[in-house]
Amino acid sequence: SLTEGVQGTSAEETRQPSAYPALLAKIMSTNYTQAPLTFPGNSINDEDYIKGNIKWWQFYYPIIGGHRKDGYKNQDTLNNFGISGAKIEHIIESKAKFEGMQKLVLGANGESAIDQAMKQNPTFVSVWIGHNDVLAAVARTDTTNLTPLADFEKSLVILIKKIKDTPSVQGVVLANLVDITQLPYLETVNLPEYPAGSKRVYYKSDANIKGPHQVLDPSELALIKERLQAINALLKKAAADNGWAFVDFHQFYLNVVKRGHLLRGENGFSNNDVITTEYLGGLFSLDGMHIST
Repeated sequence: SLTEGVQGTSAEETRQPSAYPALLAKIMSTNYTQAPLTFPGNSINDEDYIKGNIKWWQFYYPIIGGHRKDGYKNQDTLNNFGISGAKIEHIIESKAKFEGMQKLVLGANGESAIDQAMKQNPTFVSVWIGHNDVLAAVARTDTTNLTPLADFEKSLVILIKKIKDTPSVQGVVLANLVDITQLPYLETVNLPEYPAGSKRVYYKSDANIKGPHQVLDPSELALIKERLQAINALLKKAAADNGWAFVDFHQFYLNVVKRGHLLRGENGFSNNDVITTEYLGGLFSLDGMHIST
């Protein structure tokens, strides 16, 4: 979703140009085409709803699950294949018919994201995948949604091979995963019946916690971290084994958690604005999960 440019649970045409691949392309002075979703996107962004940015007739697009503004006419020239909600298996899978966000990005021809990407004969490839393989456990407060490590590794091997088998590729960068147990999406539970350090989703008060899978206790949070660290180890090893660049977003995010982040303009100067990982601290959009741009 970060690759696609999702903010506040929605990917849409006004914010997608701020996705990190678009910014990379601008810095690299290279052509860039993305699958634009008609505003307000595939779902309703809380910020747009609160500010009254959405006209009554525009609610049609979230109701139908999103609308591809270019009518898929640019499918053969896309070079951003980020898919909101995609796990690593969804990047390599082919289907007779795609649905949902996969269809909005990939079209209906059934070719996988990685196959379509490599058909463009890219010279540079950026890969930031894996958050949804652990994030599903946080979003649903249920660790049974963690992708088994063996399954992740199997998909990663296939992904790497497809990139290496593309002769045009001259450079690749892999990025690792941030500590999702420290997202503002999760807040500490202050109820005596739960172990100290337990967390719930931010939009549920302690009084609204009822039934199973409403809280992640310390052992479950530790399991999520363990799986995340194991995936990060696989990504780091893959970059090293193939001579690819590696971006340690995990450590960068931990630094921001501790100290915040000083914003700088394109000229390198700062006006002393500092963003933090707190809810409404500036780094995240209103859903507490996706970065704000």
